[in-house]
Amino acid sequence: MYSWKKLSSFGRNSIIVSFTVMFFGMGWLYIESPEQLCNNYLLIEQITLGWGFVTMAICLVIYLVYFYFIDHSQYS
Repeated sequence: MYSWKKLSSFGRNSIIVSFTVMFFGMGWLYIESPEQLCNNYLLIEQITLGWGFVTMAICLVIYLVYFYFIDHSQYS
């Protein structure tokens, strides 16, 4: 929590972008895999988790677009 405040906006956005790419990749892997990747999930649960990853990645993209277009001078 304390280190997040010390990061620059470029550092924060870099971490968010890396999580976005990871979530898209994991979501695609879980959705497109023809067999179970984990013994704890049934195949339908794996596909549901994949769509959850993709949805989270889309939400992070929306956040990044919002962050890019907002005026940050009023918050400083």
